[in-house]
Amino acid sequence: KESTSSVKNLIPIPTEEFVKNQFKRTSSGVSVTSVKSCVNPKLLQRFAQRAAHFQTQGFSAYPEVCFHGTHPKNMGGIVAKGLLMPGTNGIRHENDIGWYGRGIYLSPNGYTGVEYSRNKGER
Repeated sequence: KESTSSVKNLIPIPTEEFVKNQFKRTSSGVSVTSVKSCVNPKLLQRFAQRAAHFQTQGFSAYPEVCFHGTHPKNMGGIVAKGLLMPGTNGIRHENDIGWYGRGIYLSPNGYTGVEYSRNKGER
């Protein structure tokens, strides 16, 4: 079993500055006051295992920075358990059913995440 530090060497984790700049670049009119890195070692290990499996199947498994808008009260659960499908494991569906149905929506555009945040003054 690989240690967390060796997994981090295999999976490039963007710096807080990179994420902040990506958000600024894709979110005109929205001010970024801080960015905090939240890496759950157990979820990182699980991601590395799945990425390795996809690579053996000929798929790219390079991570991309994407944004998910949520209310600040949800952050602890997301960091601890990851993004879970709404309607399962006691996870409430907070917004609409989405353009493509029930699911977890992410976007490379930071502003899209802002629009899904319930508390738009604080993220």
